[in-house]
Amino acid sequence: MSRKKKLFALGATALLAGALCAVGCAQTEAENPDDASSVVIENPAVFVDDDGDLIQLAPFDDRTNAAWYQQDPFKQFNTNYLHADQRGCKSCHSDLADLVWNSEYYHPGRYGLNVEWTVQTCRGCHSTSGYGIDITEDNKFGDIMHATHMNVETECWSCHATSSSNLIYDSDTEGTMLLWEDARTEELRGFTDIASDDMDGEFTYNQDLVMDVEDLPSIDVQFYEWDYKRIENEANDVPLDAQMMKDWTITMSGKVKEEKTWNLQDLIDDPNVPKETKVVKWHCVLNAFGGNVIGQAEVTGIPYSWLIEQCGGLTEDANGIENFSADGFSDGASVPLELVTDGTALVVYEVNGEPLTWSVGYPCFGMAGGTACGSWAKQLSDIVVTGPETPFFNMVTGRPASADENDTLQYNNPNVGIIGLKDGQVVQAGEPLTIQGYADAFDKEITAVELSFDRGATWKTFPVSGTDLEKLLIWEYTFTPDAGSYYVEARAVNSDGKTSSLNFSRMFTAVEDIDSVSAVPAADAEEEE
Repeated sequence: MSRKKKLFALGATALLAGALCAVGCAQTEAENPDDASSVVIENPAVFVDDDGDLIQLAPFDDRTNAAWYQQDPFKQFNTNYLHADQRGCKSCHSDLADLVWNSEYYHPGRYGLNVEWTVQTCRGCHSTSGYGIDITEDNKFGDIMHATHMNVETECWSCHATSSSNLIYDSDTEGTMLLWEDARTEELRGFTDIASDDMDGEFTYNQDLVMDVEDLPSIDVQFYEWDYKRIENEANDVPLDAQMMKDWTITMSGKVKEEKTWNLQDLIDDPNVPKETKVVKWHCVLNAFGGNVIGQAEVTGIPYSWLIEQCGGLTEDANGIENFSADGFSDGASVPLELVTDGTALVVYEVNGEPLTWSVGYPCFGMAGGTACGSWAKQLSDIVVTGPETPFFNMVTGRPASADENDTLQYNNPNVGIIGLKDGQVVQAGEPLTIQGYADAFDKEITAVELSFDRGATWKTFPVSGTDLEKLLIWEYTFTPDAGSYYVEARAVNSDGKTSSLNFSRMFTAVEDIDSVSAVPAADAEEEE
């Protein structure tokens, strides 16, 4: 039997001797309260998450604000006044992805890159203000959060700050309630800022990632017949149906000179039918800014361009392609023809050299490199070449940033995220640290990744060239941090010259001796009775 352990750590303590010592020092009684060398200072809390990583949600205080320390010379502003290590989603929920996926409400899109879920992930679907077109119009972020926390023993300041506090005062928005995650960089003290001119780390990039099939992103919205079957078959380890593959057909119709139907297995077995194997990115249009619903794998398939040739070519008014699943699913709109006939589009029947899984869309799916996965189709059965009467899918190359048709800004094109490093993670000082991330712009190339280590005051641009837009860009920045707390932000630039609509951020703390850090279980850790 287990119970939820509601625990807010008081944190490790350290002696003040002109400056703070490293995290993890044992608490010591003050022999003489008037003697600064013997007064106990309360450091930010450090907790251990389910992966065994150490998490510290507030920086070490820099103790440079004379007004505050004249009042309380031996207490930290961040912890004693702001209570910063007890605020924000992560102070109560150490793993938001796990929390959401174990809730009573089904959420699609769990897998993909190892990018930690934050409140920004949730707002990717549940908010409109600066976070893209609202995907769930009747499930606003604020309404959901306030309703689910209504009977929880917490208070407004556990989640919020106001625009009239500290450095983010603005007379035009005085009193506005902000999420703590949005306000913390201006509220907190003690960050080790590095100006762009002083960033001397090494930046590299590649497009070599190939993920295991079970880790690939997959949006399984339960709406059409095969949505339910895929989820059920995958969950119950149902073997692939060999007869289904033998009987499967693909039909191309619409604005072609001759409609044709093929047996999929015959196409695969025929040595005269061209096959192509290549590494291709998978980027869901629903992916939040910096989200995890993105990946990459090797695919093998039959080119759409060859199928079009077998149909005698296209009619003069052909301008798009609409993919249909066997259960009738389509996006109700088409993909521009130039994104399909350039040789990137395939009827895919293998991933990483193996037959598709149920989740991926066995026995085949249709895809076009450089387009959002929302325009692909699992269990592909019909390819319809469309004309001017069929509207184009407005999110084929990223999600619009607003509902304004004149707004050319896209919420997640270009997109950028940080892989592996968690928000608040504690790392070893004095040793090389590699911050890894991704960048993608759907049908555009990434031309630069920009990083900031001084909370957006200055940015260092790292040019990118010679990339394949069908592949995902993985970047790395390696530097050796001194002891201190850091705030890194990332954004990207695409070949149209557009910069990311938001900045992706992570806070982390480097300590002198990570093995000596004193930590407690996370607030939501389970403890056996």
